Amino acid sequence: MTIIPEKTVVFKRLFALLILLANVALLFMALPRVRAALNYLPVDYAIDKINNKDSLDNEKLAQLIDTAQASISLDDNPQYWEGLSTLFLYRAQKDDLFQEASVKSLKLAKHSMEQSLSRSPANAYLWYRLSVVHTLLQLPAEQMVKMLTMSIMTGPNEPEILMQRLSLCLMFFDLFEQEDIDLLRSQILTAWSLSPADFLGDVANDEEQMSIIRLLLADNHAAVLEEMDEALEKTH
Repeated sequence: MTIIPEKTVVFKRLFALLILLANVALLFMALPRVRAALNYLPVDYAIDKINNKDSLDNEKLAQLIDTAQASISLDDNPQYWEGLSTLFLYRAQKDDLFQEASVKSLKLAKHSMEQSLSRSPANAYLWYRLSVVHTLLQLPAEQMVKMLTMSIMTGPNEPEILMQRLSLCLMFFDLFEQEDIDLLRSQILTAWSLSPADFLGDVANDEEQMSIIRLLLADNHAAVLEEMDEALEKTH
């Protein structure tokens, strides 16, 4: 029978104890995140209701805002900040957007979006939403254009915002930096290729926007521009 030296036995026991302590430490580190995730579930459910055009009363909305903020205090998660921004934006939209209380909610929504994007910047939808809130607050448009370019760069093919984002870009075309013109031109081509019908209905029907599109495509994409014009003519 082999006799294991006492030092080896002690070492193995110490090693097992260290592993146990490490696992306990990891468990305690994970607990706030687990609590935050469970706490946030009602917010997720409420945002689904908002997206489905269901309504929330003011008391319930205030409770959800508190819940989202409590989740953030447990886990500084970009998803929770984005959810909080959705609740503030919904609160602003429930009232007149130009009333003092609604303006305050818009500012809180903007702050929450910025917090989320600072932690997770690859969120095309949120960059676009931030640009819209920035416009509603009548803040400098030059900054808003940078948000639009970030939205395009992080999600050029996002179907839910593609046409609205392009229209907003064309409205502020004069503020685009020269180095971003190619990005805008590419977005026009993407919108046309992915959904010609929506492009014609939502973008090309605006004469001012179509004039800018012609300016951007005339030199290097004349064939595509001709297709657009022919399709647009058939709609009239």
